[in-house]
Amino acid sequence: MAAATTADPRKRGLAILGGVAALFAVLAGLAVFQQSRSLAPQFEQKPFFPGLAAKLNDLGEVAVVSKTGSFHLKLMDGKWVIPEKDSFPADAALVRATGQGLADMLTLEPKTAREDWLPLIGLDDPAKGGAGVALKLSDKSGMALADIVLGNAQGQADELGRTTLYVRKAGENQSYLARSYITPKPNVADWLDRAVVPIARDRGKGATMTPSSGPAYTMVRDNKDQPDFRVLDLPKGRELSFRSEEHTSELQSLAYLVCRLLLEK
Repeated sequence: MAAATTADPRKRGLAILGGVAALFAVLAGLAVFQQSRSLAPQFEQKPFFPGLAAKLNDLGEVAVVSKTGSFHLKLMDGKWVIPEKDSFPADAALVRATGQGLADMLTLEPKTAREDWLPLIGLDDPAKGGAGVALKLSDKSGMALADIVLGNAQGQADELGRTTLYVRKAGENQSYLARSYITPKPNVADWLDRAVVPIARDRGKGATMTPSSGPAYTMVRDNKDQPDFRVLDLPKGRELSFRSEEHTSELQSLAYLVCRLLLEK
């Protein structure tokens, strides 16, 4: 019994020493981890296109490329137009918002630089059928101001309306997560000026649109109480991709119908 009594303090002492050693090992590990974090390079959030805001007054062209095609917005005689659509007026407010959105874009953190991973975040080459939307801003002399590919959005817009999305610079595989007011708009219909024909709806009975090439289109209605306009004398073998009776709520003006006819070309 006496031997057992004298052995207990030794065992307790060894257990205490082992616990203290384990505690010091854990503390040492935490110290090394914290030191490594403090020494690791921290990514600095910064504008994706530094200095772009100061150059926006000289903006002269915006090129858009997506898997559905490409088109341009050009400043001609002080007005924004779409050359591919018979120089139909473009939405100047949207052009300005796009330039400002890129100027305000904030780089949050770097992401993958692997080309085979870019399709997963919507940044594969749109010129090759990829899901990305390419935007290139040029000044009035044709010099590039910004060249970017926009990809998938992450989460919802914040309280200020800013979207977090994946982006990369054209010709580079390095991707980033960025925050901006800009949202990808790959379709030419998004850029048309819908208010180009400021005619009160109840005053319009008909109109004729004559494109630079191809036949003219005439739109009429029998009286002002008719909800929709109809297109006369469509060229042989051509038809609209919509029917007016299916879009009563949308066909509210000649401007809308003109835009739709432009898209049919």
